[in-house]
Amino acid sequence: MSIQFKSVALISSAICCALFCIWMFAPATLLQLWGVGYSDAAGLVARHNAALFAGLGLMLFLVRDSQPSMARAGISAGVALASLILAALGMFEYVSGAAGAGIGSAIIPEIALTVVFASLWQADRALLHHITPVSIPQESRIAMVYSSVNLADAYSTELPVGASTNAEQLARFMFAHQPAWINGLLAVRDALVAGIGLKTTKQLESLGAADEGSRVGFFKIYSSTPTEIVLGEDDKHLDFRLSVLCSGGCSPTAKGRITMSTVVHCHNRIGRFYILLIAPFHRLVVQANLRRAAQVGWPLASPSV
Repeated sequence: MSIQFKSVALISSAICCALFCIWMFAPATLLQLWGVGYSDAAGLVARHNAALFAGLGLMLFLVRDSQPSMARAGISAGVALASLILAALGMFEYVSGAAGAGIGSAIIPEIALTVVFASLWQADRALLHHITPVSIPQESRIAMVYSSVNLADAYSTELPVGASTNAEQLARFMFAHQPAWINGLLAVRDALVAGIGLKTTKQLESLGAADEGSRVGFFKIYSSTPTEIVLGEDDKHLDFRLSVLCSGGCSPTAKGRITMSTVVHCHNRIGRFYILLIAPFHRLVVQANLRRAAQVGWPLASPSV
């Protein structure tokens, strides 16, 4: 079920209004729940926070009926980032002993808001850049690769006239032109998974060092045809396959289409928890790769393709 911006905006606006009232008129109550002592300095900061929540709540209420736009996407991105920072600060304060377990009452909804608004942001950006969520194509080799899946998604976009429709060429082009922030995200991912038995990016890259043609980026090639390349990896807690499928573009004046599909099969609870955690970021990365390749300019078809 898709997340509706209006519903999220109204609920978030109500939360902001409640936080305005608490921080303005009863900050000591919330601080006590968090295990933090109240002082005049804390009250001063609390009242200033109240003003920010009042403005944020009004903004979300006024834009509740807005259609997809760069402005709406910017609002969603801003709320997601603010919620993520607040959740991270709350966890830090708890770990450091500056706050008690009661601060979890703030951390949990902040994490929820981060995921929800990040999903709204990616949906708006995909729509604005004509990257469309689609069903996994039935002709794809990964459509029925697993008997059960824990994640399955696909995103498609149109290729310009004259662009290559060679799947491996386009896959290598996308991974060679990834946005820089994805490398930072992968570094965080590697730090998190190193202790649970999943292969890190460096480990995957080292596996293909002897034969670079066997991998695209750090992904192993499982099959390759002119119209589809299947990448992936089998690991301790989960297996996954990524398909880059090209269609159309059979004549010099026809536009082609590229579809990136992903399926994941988990072996245990650790794998399922990992996928639940990274799924929103996975979707951001897939769409960012398609968007970045379009911005750079898809490679042109050659007479041999």
